[in-house]
Amino acid sequence: NNLFDIYGRNRYIDEITKKLKKHSFKISKFEKKLLLLEQSKIDRYILKKEEEMIKIKFGGLIAGLVFCERYKSELGNSICSNHPEIDYIIMINLAGGISFRCSKDLDISEIAVKLNGGGHKKACGAPISNEERIKIIKDIFKGCEIIDK
Repeated sequence: NNLFDIYGRNRYIDEITKKLKKHSFKISKFEKKLLLLEQSKIDRYILKKEEEMIKIKFGGLIAGLVFCERYKSELGNSICSNHPEIDYIIMINLAGGISFRCSKDLDISEIAVKLNGGGHKKACGAPISNEERIKIIKDIFKGCEIIDK
């Protein structure tokens, strides 16, 4: 998956096709270096987001909340593992929606459903509407006028 993200769809398909034609699906030294660099980048991102986490009570449970754009699965798993005091993690990407992750024996999809979303018991999400985005903008930039959506 990380190689797919690094290469992009077309190059990834080309690289995998070459390996399949050779009947050898080995990761090259170059790809190993790429993956090590990517993992280092992911680790730094997780540490930064963990420091930014805000704890809230929502849905009768304690949640960690972060604003994030990338690595939701890795980030969610890491925060849930490192913070047993929280029941689940909420990851907000204003452009993409809300993601929820949980490692405890809970069904957090019930929370997502209440926010017009859904998914699995331990990994789910909900959309953020344009109206909600505009409300956030107006809350931050009090008195602003939205002239184009």
